[in-house]
Amino acid sequence: MTVAALHHLGRCPVLTTETTGPGFRPLHVWLTDVARRVLVYPASAGFIGRVAGGLATDLASTTYLCSTGLPTLVVPSMHPRMWSGQPVRRNVRRLQDAGAQVMPPRNGAAPPVSEVAAALAALSGVPAGTPPLMSPQRSENSR
Repeated sequence: MTVAALHHLGRCPVLTTETTGPGFRPLHVWLTDVARRVLVYPASAGFIGRVAGGLATDLASTTYLCSTGLPTLVVPSMHPRMWSGQPVRRNVRRLQDAGAQVMPPRNGAAPPVSEVAAALAALSGVPAGTPPLMSPQRSENSR
């Protein structure tokens, strides 16, 4: 998926590198301060393994690990043999134990965008189609 496609679908900025957010806070901290929910779509086995092990190696994993307490939906996309392998299953259970909801892949692909959007809306209690996915009302004190 390209940055342009994500920007079009999400109707919000797409960030790819760590920078300083408002008030000189790290960007991953600011993102989790203003986010109402977290979506990882599609989630690779590599990403799932990194965050299940607590490794923050890029903006996505750093933000995910800082998003404690936010409704989280992880949507893996991987070959059925990889999905059924014990290392991946163990890592998925770790994410679920930490509170993430996981939509399993179907025949090696992530579910359609419409199903993911409905699941994300149901997960967080935010009506489907409510843009954007970030809200400036949330503050550090609300965590």
